[in-house]
Amino acid sequence: AAYTNVWGAEKEKDAGDDRCFKINVQGVLNLGSIVAERGARGIFFSTNYVFSGRNNEKTLEQRNIPYIEKSETGDINHLCWYGATKLLMEKALESILSLDYCVVRTAGLFGNDRQQKERKKSLIDHVVESVREGDKKISAVCDQHMSITSTSDLARRRAPRGASGAGPNAPDRR
Repeated sequence: AAYTNVWGAEKEKDAGDDRCFKINVQGVLNLGSIVAERGARGIFFSTNYVFSGRNNEKTLEQRNIPYIEKSETGDINHLCWYGATKLLMEKALESILSLDYCVVRTAGLFGNDRQQKERKKSLIDHVVESVREGDKKISAVCDQHMSITSTSDLARRRAPRGASGAGPNAPDRR
């Protein structure tokens, strides 16, 4: 389980709703404790939102270097609330000493799960829908570089090597 409504989390936090924190931090910490008690290995999902978006460097050229597993995460006080809860989740998992686990950070997820009636639209869904409706302009961010990840591949653990969301072969979304 995860709370994934990035901008909704921000609004809810401002309104005093701590649902995102309860699900992404406390819920995952509870799951981590159960996994540790049973001696199993846990796989937990995080996000590229744990990074500042500036790659912690000063020049534009340095900021365009892709993130890797060992890249420094952003300052928790300067991340969006969703990103902050995911980073807090990662730190909370570190506190469970007997837990054998890994964290998979994803970005640019897309999928074709038609059985899920209320699924969140991906960028690809947005583009296809806009083209079908004859829109001449498509609104999307234009300052991100990432490797998109199929949710089906991710669920089957068949995501191609380097499909980390921000690898060296990440397509340019500008």
